[in-house]
Amino acid sequence: EFIIQKYGVLFSRVHKNDRKRIREHFIKIFRLKGRKKRSFFIEYRIQFNKTEYKWVADNHTVVYDTKGFPETLVGNITDVTFRKEAQEQLAKSYELQKGYLDLLSSVQNALPAYIAMLDKKGNIAAVNESWRNYNGDNGLIHNNLSIENDYIRVCNLSKGEYTAEGKRAARGIRLVLRGKTKEFSIEYPCRTHTGYSWYRLVVTPINRYKNEGAVVM
Repeated sequence: EFIIQKYGVLFSRVHKNDRKRIREHFIKIFRLKGRKKRSFFIEYRIQFNKTEYKWVADNHTVVYDTKGFPETLVGNITDVTFRKEAQEQLAKSYELQKGYLDLLSSVQNALPAYIAMLDKKGNIAAVNESWRNYNGDNGLIHNNLSIENDYIRVCNLSKGEYTAEGKRAARGIRLVLRGKTKEFSIEYPCRTHTGYSWYRLVVTPINRYKNEGAVVM
């Protein structure tokens, strides 16, 4: 009640959703004891007219008496509405982008193709569900390739009948990452228990204007 009485004019204009937080803030301040000045800070919304609220930053310093009790409160209030609204818009934009990414991830996981995302250096940054669940080895895609593996190095180290294709794939991925080509693809046969199957590896840049990684499919 002390806060309401002393700061009644200000408190009555504070947004109803901020009042409890402000009350607790000032009660805590006036229950503290000290010998030196102490500074505090809180942000809240205050009513400027019938329909408009603005965000303010309330900076205040408490001066204590010789017995250590709060004696004087000196402060200033700054309008920070623009910054708070910008932060809110940024948060909304982040949530929107996150929603798009979640949707994109769901779409990728629904595709039967094996998909991996490479970072700028060619390391695997993400794979879709088909890639994770693959139970074989077709030369350039196999289930022991996981996040953070250097995919270019893996291709270069391909042995046996996949040596030539692996080195070609490594060169092609480098070209895509360096912006030298908009797309690289290679077709190669893979031995299975029933004979040979043909696969096609396609690499495209995430961003055609600068190196932000590539998609392998």
